[in-house]
Order: sequence, then C-alpha cells, then structure tokens
Amino acid sequence: MKRIKLALHYQMGIALILGATGGILLGDSYGIWGNFINGIGNIFLHAINMIVIPLVFLSTALGISTMGDSKSMGRIAAKTFGFFILTAIIAAFLGVVITSALRPGYGTHGRAMEVGEILNDALQSSQTTLMDRIADIVPNNVFEAFSNGEILPIILFSILLGYFVIHINEERQRTVNATFEAFNDAIMKMTTAIIKLAPIGIFAIVMALVGKQAGNMAEMRSNLLSLAFFVIVVWIALIMMGGMVLPLMVGMMAHVSPLRHLKQIYSALMVAFSTSSSYSALPLIISDAKDKFGVSNNIASFTVPLGITFNKVGTIIYECVAVIFVAQAVGMEFTATQQVSLIGASIVTVLGAPSVPMAGVVVLAILLNAMGLPTDYIGMFMAIDILCDMPKTLLNAYSVSCSTIIVAHSEGEALHV
Repeated sequence: MKRIKLALHYQMGIALILGATGGILLGDSYGIWGNFINGIGNIFLHAINMIVIPLVFLSTALGISTMGDSKSMGRIAAKTFGFFILTAIIAAFLGVVITSALRPGYGTHGRAMEVGEILNDALQSSQTTLMDRIADIVPNNVFEAFSNGEILPIILFSILLGYFVIHINEERQRTVNATFEAFNDAIMKMTTAIIKLAPIGIFAIVMALVGKQAGNMAEMRSNLLSLAFFVIVVWIALIMMGGMVLPLMVGMMAHVSPLRHLKQIYSALMVAFSTSSSYSALPLIISDAKDKFGVSNNIASFTVPLGITFNKVGTIIYECVAVIFVAQAVGMEFTATQQVSLIGASIVTVLGAPSVPMAGVVVLAILLNAMGLPTDYIGMFMAIDILCDMPKTLLNAYSVSCSTIIVAHSEGEALHV
C-alpha cells in the first residue's frame, strides 16, 4: 500500500482542527490535563527559541564572509541592497502604521499573569531614548549578549566578524568559512527537524488555548475574529505595497510600464504564490528579466539570487503586523521610539533570516523577544501562516523582479519597455 505523505502546511492545518476540537472536548478536564498539554507546547516553543541565536550568528557571519569583493559586483550589490533597504523601510512603516490604526489585536486576550510584567517592561522601555537603544546595539560584552539572547548586538557582532574574515589571509579565510559552513549545516538540519514537529506543537498550543477558554465562548469567539482580522490587515498592507508602492517605483525609476511588467512576470508570480517559495520562481524571474526586458545575464544572474535571499518586503510587513498584534493583545501600547525600534529590528532580522522552512517563525520569535513580548502566540500564527504565506511570498518575488529591472536601468542598459 502506497504511503500518503502530507505537506507540512496540511499537517499543520489538521493539527489546528484537531487541537481546537480537543480543547473543546477537554472542557472541565482542563484543570487535570492542562499543565501536561501546555507543557508539550512550551517544549516546542523552547526548541524554537533554542536555535534562534546560533542561526542568527552563523547565517549572518557566513553570508558576509563569503560575499567577496569584486568592484563591479560591489557597485551592483550596493545598488541592489539600496533598493532592498528602501523598500524594506517603506514596508515596515506600512505594516506598523496600518496595524496601529486598525488595531486587530485588541480583541485577543493575553494571559493575566504576563500582562503586568509586560506593561512594566513597556514602561521602562518607553523611558529609553532612541540614542540609548542605538548604543545598546553595540555589545558591551558579546558573550553576555549571547547568554541573554540580545539579538541586535549579536547581529552587529556577526556582521563585523564576517566582514573582517574577508580581510585575513586566504588560507585562514577558507578555514573559518569551512568551520562556519559545517556548524551552519548542522544547525540547519536541527532547525528542519524541529520544524517538522510543528504539527505536534500547534496541536498542543491550540488545544491548551481553546481548552482554557472552553467555558467562555464569548472570549473564544473574540479571539477567532481577531485572528481573521489579523489576516485581513496583513493582506491590506501587502496589497498597498504591491499594488501601489512597487508599481510606482518601477514606473518612475526604470521607466517601465507597471502593467506590462506584471503581465510579463505573471507566471513567475503564480509559481511563487502556489508554492509559497520564492526560490521556486527564481529561474522564471531570471529568464523573464533577460528575455522579456533585455536585462543582461550579468545583472540578472546576480541580482535575482541576491534578491531571493534578502529582498523580503512581504515578510517584513507580516512580521511587523504580527508583533504589533501581540502587543495589542497583551495591552501594550508602543511608543514612537519603540515603533522605530521595531522597524529597524524587523528589517535587520528579516534580511538576515536563514533560508529554512518556516523561517518566519524563527524571525517572529526573535522580534517578540527583542520587543519584550511573550512568544506564546507563535502557535496561533503558525496555524494561520498559510493564509499569509502565499501572498507575502508573491510580493517578495515581485519585489525581486522590480529590483532587477531598476538596477539594470541604473546601469544604463536599454530595457524593452
């Protein structure tokens, strides 16, 4: 008999349904089984948090140390990254502003024991100036930063280490990079193994959450409506970025008709959307850039893979909406300084995110920790991730194609407009 193997997102959907059903059936027995079920969910969340620091350190340091220093590629890379940063700032700003205005998280109920602690942390954080936050990014003691899980100082240290590895002699450079690659491969395999346990983690987290609220149907209904509202807010922000901002940039910066551009790359976008993977659309994006717009092979074959790795505007929007959603759910009002911090943290963290299955979960754990928020809500986001993952991946792929055409035009290439 042939064994049926379900894709991970289908397994997660089934786990969500079974967890919700089990939570309702749990009813009055929650007091007996609640701690055990909640413990299973916490084990999964702890496993996710366990791999965050080594993933961030190794992937960032390795990415910088293996970048190379070709002058021509350096110029193109600078332009490409300039586009990434510009669109990332706009995307993060959109996510923060729209979520703050629509307030989807205020119908969700946080845990009473945690809310007081979070509000105290928020009060202390609000008294910290922007310059203090910038200064705190430079680690006073890098080992202390690793121990305390201080993400931004670790990222800065990783970037500096990777940069200076490039400047040591070639033999030692190869040794360091080989070591980084070996550890990175091991951590990637560990991450993949942990992510495969996601259905079990989601089942336990949702079952505990629903079981706890089974006696209060009004509260449960409010939470479900908030999650639906969260998905709508994500889609609104993605549509604004992909339907207004990026087409405007293509028209103004590359002098290419946005409608023609969309029509020519439609197949690539549908591949990205249906597979929830920008990498699946990579060959199509390269061939479309060369064959349909006249971009040279040198630029297309360099900017597209670079963009697939780093150009993640859809992911940035999603992460910003998710973080503010959690803040609203626990009653925490972000100050202007904290919103700026979130924009910066989301850009740095997403751009350096490892290319592993459901990397958004790892990024969300990083950002929630960085902003002093609980990670308990990750299970809910994982359960509805497929509803946001397809459109945000499509936007990522579209942004990569936009960047390739804009960079080619800036290099003086005659595009087929």
